[in-house]
Amino acid sequence: MTENTIYVIRVTFTPLNDIVIPVFSSKFSYTMLRELLAEELKKFIDEKHSSREPLKPYRVSVVFNAKGKALYKTARSKRIFVLKRGELYWFTSTMILDSFQAYPVIPKSNIKTKLGEVELVDLKVMVKYFEDLISCDHIGNLRILFLTPTLLSAKL
Repeated sequence: MTENTIYVIRVTFTPLNDIVIPVFSSKFSYTMLRELLAEELKKFIDEKHSSREPLKPYRVSVVFNAKGKALYKTARSKRIFVLKRGELYWFTSTMILDSFQAYPVIPKSNIKTKLGEVELVDLKVMVKYFEDLISCDHIGNLRILFLTPTLLSAKL
């Protein structure tokens, strides 16, 4: 495997019971993702998660419903997010890794969290290499479309 590998993981799930999730639904996504990661990768992500480094080599999205609507709370919103039993939800995670030799996730049928249990409906892993994506000869304008409110660092 070459260096600078990008893993894009999409997890589709359905709750086995109604689950009240945190206002930042990506915390729930992160908890579920940890349960799916291979042990070596889980340790790596945990180390990075607890470090003070401002830029992490991974990202976990908020939870989306089946219609693609992001579940997140704004400052004015007072609603509580409940994942309804039997409905489909999904989230994605992107990781940039230098040298990970094993398959990044371990498929499971059910995932237990402190908040509740979900059934894994679909798990997709896409692998890309920087060499295939970036060619210095063809760099032009770059457009980034954000699906949810995003905090940007001036250090980028």
